[in-house]
Order: sequence, then C-alpha cells, then structure tokens
Amino acid sequence: IQNVYTVLLWKYMPYRYGYKHTIRRFAALIKQILDLMVLSAGIYMDNQYHRILVDDLVEEAKTILILNEKDSVPLWGKDNHLDY
Repeated sequence: IQNVYTVLLWKYMPYRYGYKHTIRRFAALIKQILDLMVLSAGIYMDNQYHRILVDDLVEEAKTILILNEKDSVPLWGKDNHLDY
C-alpha cells in the first residue's frame, strides 16, 4: 500500500511543482523520513520505556494482521471483486 501512496504523490507533484522542483522536494521528503528513522532508532535503543511500548505495539499489530490476513481491503473505495 505504501507504493500506491508513493506513486500517487510522484504523479501529483510534477503538476504542482514542475519536474525539477518535484525531484528536490521528493528527495527532501525521503531525507526527512530517513532522519526520523535514525532518530527513532536512537530513542528506541536509549529509552527502556519507549522500547517496551514499541515492542508491545509491534506484537499487537502482528496479532491484528494475522487475524485480518484474509480480509480484503479495497483501495480508493472500490471493491476488489466483480459481481456476476
């Protein structure tokens, strides 16, 4: 699903900013995301309470994904199946 949002953003940005500025803005956005990941990893390693919270949330998310594994989630409000 992340790829869908990335492609959508990449297709929209040239209309808004032009090709040259799109590349700059997209690169800046990716840099911000990577910087946040580095910062988050540092906090995770240095803060025991944060680490416990994150580990608990990850386990809960895994459980939810397993329970909902067979559920179909339509993109953009469209059904993924056809009625005959």
